[in-house]
Amino acid sequence: MHSDATTVDEYIASFDGVKRDLLIDLRKSILSVAPSAVESMKHRLPFYEVGSDTFAFAIQKHYISVYINNEDLITQHAQRIGKHSRVQPPPLRGAA
Repeated sequence: MHSDATTVDEYIASFDGVKRDLLIDLRKSILSVAPSAVESMKHRLPFYEVGSDTFAFAIQKHYISVYINNEDLITQHAQRIGKHSRVQPPPLRGAA
């Protein structure tokens, strides 16, 4: 679910109960394994950057979507991640 929140705190605060608790735990987990991550809101989602690696999430009605922009990391942890889909980004305009 996209949000009009301008900070991750606002995004998390916009949910109640279990959803808020899950988001708090997810955020703590992200920052515990990547304490140097730069946290922001981009594309209306909580967004994290560590060097050239990016990560975002969004809560949906029945699940949390996780977006990871590092194919090597996804492959390396495929068994731990479990079933996931890989969405190829559209080609850039004007790219050959």
